[in-house]
Amino acid sequence: MKKEWEIFATANKPHSTGFLLAKIADVVPANQLDPNPEVKGRSIFILSNATKIDLPNLWKGWRFPVNYEHTLQDFGLDPEELLFEPMPPPTAVEPAYATQTTSLLEPVEETKLTSKSDNALADIEKYTAKRLGVRLEEVEISITLLPHRRAA
Repeated sequence: MKKEWEIFATANKPHSTGFLLAKIADVVPANQLDPNPEVKGRSIFILSNATKIDLPNLWKGWRFPVNYEHTLQDFGLDPEELLFEPMPPPTAVEPAYATQTTSLLEPVEETKLTSKSDNALADIEKYTAKRLGVRLEEVEISITLLPHRRAA
């Protein structure tokens, strides 16, 4: 799902070119818009208005996409001459992971897991994708070998 600023990003600018200047309306916990557990403790800027800019070599590799060290005038921008447009409202991010309720125990067309390949995991991924009715690219199976534990 596209972020609201992506309507301005056309990927036709050289790296480090400033392409968007926005007004921040709010800062909210990221998990209000994104269910991914990896965003816990992070924040999302809610943008109210924005304007396109074209400032080559603007970005100096700062850690965050927000810079408090400069004014608009430092970059040759006059706030009175900028035409800001309303941003679309933020939208929630759909989970990237599948939430299937399909039972794996229901009968399914028989699929042989044996093949001439030496990659049994690939065979199992193909079977799982077919079984769940998803694309193969949406399935990843891994095996973690745990250290051997001896009984006391």
